Amino acid sequence: TGKAEVFRHRKDDPNSLIDVPAAAIVRDHAGLLWIGSRSGVTSFDPATRQFRRQALPGDADANNVRSMLVDRAGSVWITTRGGMHRLDPVTRAVTSYRHDPSKFTSLSDDIARPMLEDRHGRFWVGTFAGLDLLDRASGRFRHFRHDDFDPNSISHDEVHHLMEDSRGDIWIGTAVGLNRMVTGRDGALSFTRYTTRDGLVDDSVAAIVEDQDGRIWASTSSGISSFDPASGRWRSYTAVDGITEGAFFDASVLRTADGTLYFGGFNGITAFDPRAI
Repeated sequence: TGKAEVFRHRKDDPNSLIDVPAAAIVRDHAGLLWIGSRSGVTSFDPATRQFRRQALPGDADANNVRSMLVDRAGSVWITTRGGMHRLDPVTRAVTSYRHDPSKFTSLSDDIARPMLEDRHGRFWVGTFAGLDLLDRASGRFRHFRHDDFDPNSISHDEVHHLMEDSRGDIWIGTAVGLNRMVTGRDGALSFTRYTTRDGLVDDSVAAIVEDQDGRIWASTSSGISSFDPASGRWRSYTAVDGITEGAFFDASVLRTADGTLYFGGFNGITAFDPRAI
């Protein structure tokens, strides 16, 4: 119809968003929409058009939502500026994960951001202090951090985005470089780094996506780069080529069914068909 409908926070109306901005949104297996904000989450039933607010356990930071994900089992996962939460959309029970300096297997840092459930069922979460792998049965985390003396470690501990490509490779965008996770014959995990020295337009990676031809595209603080894993070739684009000027937002990317790529940035959205360039 071309018509838009706007939903806002109304302080005295419980049938509205719990707060603004709407920082993250996911759809659960029952069709409910979950919207994360700076004061918790709100569920919205499109059929009844009813909102239901829910605060998360902890302080204000623990309710400041950064990202959301629905896993295969139907749980709603929420990362915040004060840890990570798993919410059961049926019972609305919440399990929280936070950094505990006395426990090595706790979350690396309370400022958590992107999450990824890969094809093997492994659950990854990026923080401001490294990449974590969660054992959901035990609640323990395994940490992957930058090591100045290990070239096979992750390039930086501040993780901005996670993406699994069609080959099963996991890509990690950080504040300093793009990383491809490599699994050795013995199952050991290491990382291949890509920075401006290799052809990346800017080391601060915001979002990652794979196109229909298997190329990896990464938005950054000053442009967009494409990488062909088969040939090892890079190509970069800036405002001179027609993309929006300025930095792009972390994890703000979409590939639609027709192959069009969308990247969200501070000055709007850049959309293009990689095959038409």
